[in-house]
Amino acid sequence: MVQIKASRALVRELAQWGIQRVYGIPADSLIDGFSAERQLVDYVQVRHEEVAAVAAAAAGKLTGKIGVAMASVGPGATHLLNGLYDAKMDHTPMLAIVSQVPTTMMGTHYLQDMDENELFASLDTFHAQVSDARQIPGTVREAIEKAYATQSPSIVIIPDDLADQEINYRPVDKRQHVGQPLAGTNDEVTQTRALLEAAKRPLLFVGAGIAQAQEEMVAFATRYQLPVVSTAPAVSLISSDFDHYLGAVGRIGTAPAYEAVQLADLIVMVGTQYPFARFFSRAG
Repeated sequence: MVQIKASRALVRELAQWGIQRVYGIPADSLIDGFSAERQLVDYVQVRHEEVAAVAAAAAGKLTGKIGVAMASVGPGATHLLNGLYDAKMDHTPMLAIVSQVPTTMMGTHYLQDMDENELFASLDTFHAQVSDARQIPGTVREAIEKAYATQSPSIVIIPDDLADQEINYRPVDKRQHVGQPLAGTNDEVTQTRALLEAAKRPLLFVGAGIAQAQEEMVAFATRYQLPVVSTAPAVSLISSDFDHYLGAVGRIGTAPAYEAVQLADLIVMVGTQYPFARFFSRAG
């Protein structure tokens, strides 16, 4: 256990989770920690907080590891919303660390004072405002755990006066979370297999949710000799050398993928909530 500023403990907690980079325009109280612990986590200065949030969401999609964005109170916080909703809708783990006015100024109409809890409530995900400097490492830890478990964004709000306070910090063992995969029941597996064996023109339609299961997808398609089409975000997850892959469906998709969807009498969708599935033809 060491006694350090809460802002430094925050950075060390991020490092414990294998986080190497944070994007943002943070308040002075938070940047102090990154300056002191710059050998642990890289801080990437952006020109606008929305860029930070979108970059963090993109990092999560591309790597499967949580992306982190930071912003100051008020306008800085509101600018994160586009990236946060992008992460929410694409089921991507993300952490936003947002500053708040000092605890003594909250609710007084002080410069940039606003209810950030209310702002982020519509995300319907984890968001917490710490009320004691000693809560900061544990709250960040819980936020990261929830982001991985739910594959969604988490928000931690830190009043400026708390980040500068010294606390006793005990690091935890580094953890590796990739989210909890969904598992079907034996009955569901049996029913799916029966449908595949009965179909004349079955098709496998995959999305970005296969990011941690490309090998399993290839094995499944090969075993049942399924042609494979994908959503646009999943294109980079499938090798162009895979014989079963026909390309993406949609405005930037391929003709073979479009034709395969129109001809299929069974479409097995994996790792996607394709919004236009209701337009699929019912060939049979």
